[in-house]
Amino acid sequence: MRNLPFVLAAGLMSAAFAQQEAILPASSYFTNTGTSTLTWRTTAFRFQMVYDTTHFTNQGVTGPITISRLRFRPGSGVVNAGGSVYGTVNVQLSSCPLDYTAMSTAFATNRGGDNATCFTGSVTTLPAAGTTPNTYIIDIALTTPFVYDPTLGLDLCVEVDATAPVPNTVPTMATTNVLAQGVRRNSAATTGATTGALSTFGSELLIDFTGPGGYTSWGRSGNTVQGVGCYTTARSFYESFPGTEPVSSNDLSNKTVTMIQNGNGGYDVVTTPGATVVPPTGTGLAMLDDSESAAQLLPFTFDYPGGSTTSVVVGSNGYINLNGATNGSLVLGGTPMATTLLNGQIVTTLVGRHILAASLQDLEPDGALNVDNVFANVDPNNPNIFLITWQNVNCWHATTQPTPARSTFQIALIDGGVADTVEFRYQTLVNDSSNLSGEAATGFSLGSGSVNPGSSDLTAGVISTGVPEQAGLTMTSTAPLIGSTLTHTVSNIPGTALISARLLGFIPVPGVDLGPLAPGCKQWIDSTTAASELIFTNPTGTANLAIPYIPGLLGAVLYAQGASLVPGVNTLGLLTTNGNTLTVGNSN
Repeated sequence: MRNLPFVLAAGLMSAAFAQQEAILPASSYFTNTGTSTLTWRTTAFRFQMVYDTTHFTNQGVTGPITISRLRFRPGSGVVNAGGSVYGTVNVQLSSCPLDYTAMSTAFATNRGGDNATCFTGSVTTLPAAGTTPNTYIIDIALTTPFVYDPTLGLDLCVEVDATAPVPNTVPTMATTNVLAQGVRRNSAATTGATTGALSTFGSELLIDFTGPGGYTSWGRSGNTVQGVGCYTTARSFYESFPGTEPVSSNDLSNKTVTMIQNGNGGYDVVTTPGATVVPPTGTGLAMLDDSESAAQLLPFTFDYPGGSTTSVVVGSNGYINLNGATNGSLVLGGTPMATTLLNGQIVTTLVGRHILAASLQDLEPDGALNVDNVFANVDPNNPNIFLITWQNVNCWHATTQPTPARSTFQIALIDGGVADTVEFRYQTLVNDSSNLSGEAATGFSLGSGSVNPGSSDLTAGVISTGVPEQAGLTMTSTAPLIGSTLTHTVSNIPGTALISARLLGFIPVPGVDLGPLAPGCKQWIDSTTAASELIFTNPTGTANLAIPYIPGLLGAVLYAQGASLVPGVNTLGLLTTNGNTLTVGNSN
């Protein structure tokens, strides 16, 4: 067995030093303490920022670095569509001959002898997502990288001048407004200014560089789960589409998802190209944001895995409730949409709501206008089909969107006697709401904390669900933080397991099925290069790894998976867990 701490420490250091970043000031990883309209302005400008050397040395920089990229972000929570163009932008960098506390109002005085023009060209602002911290909207790859050595004792001077943007819709930019935090600004409202006004509102700036030290990913830790362990059986299914506001992430437009009941007590699900959305008839349901309709009577009894019904309750947020009367909209926000679907959660109550979700996300019908709304009616061409249609419905946005993208999709309940089916029909589908940054989920669940089958790619092939529901071998992880112990927990280990292990390494494998020797079990990590730690307990076992407090480890990525040797469970006698992708950070 490999020496786990040694192997991983070496690999983490190698991964961390492959690409370095540093945030300036060093205290602004996760939020901003101020904002300013006098940095990247809606008019022409020139500014200088002088950053103290400690912002580099505190982030592990112990020698000369080569700065290759600058990124600026707006204040937290600000949403902006981007697209403003600064026609001419000049960027100069130098080692400032003055300490940041003694910065001059004369631009030339703050420039060092190594002053260099590192970029000249146009810059187009990127969208601001409204997160905390916000996304970076000014992104400049330097055409002439700049070499800077903070150990020589001279602060870094960053100078930018630019013509007025078109259109002039640049948002308020994030700054740090405490002089003691080691940054100061000198700024003016013209590109050719020779003097400016001093301020403590210094820009928060992310730099890319090569050389010793630095952070990646703003020091945040992360854990992404891939797939599920074998052998998981679930009646539910779903595909989770990540929140990438303001960009839609789903791939279901102009497609049809068909659900056919199978002999295993679940659905066989298949997605096909093309969609015929039958135009709704009658009056809409006049739904508002986060609302549910009264019960809508069906012209037939609709059967589905786990129940049957003669009415449905329609949720404005892209779903229908197959059991029970209106008792409050599904709770959106705070937990992943897939979790909400599996729980059927209302306010704080975990209930067995049977949900068909064409697109569970925060949608906003137009209410009393009742035009861009939700409709429920019998198919005018077939009395054995009941249609619920979201017609030209907008996603909810925290701020007004001048021309929001809209969705038109439909749930078709089709009476087939003893074999009722469902179709999700998508003319256009957008997920870009401000709630969870636009996260959405499509699927079916009976609620009450149903077994989680993991997200499936609906367009990749047939998905089959069924009973009895059971959770397979599962691995969870604590946050991978520097200066802490990373703990993995493997659960649902069979009592007949001989031994279990946690594997950690740096080379992922994209969910390769191990059949026919272990059909349905998947490999998520390159086991030939992974380090292992054995687990001797069941049904739950843990494995630990001490991550040293080394700032250079921040942003390093490692991959993890668990496995158990269980004689007779399959030909190979092996069960595997879901995979974990872990990003080392210094905060959750």
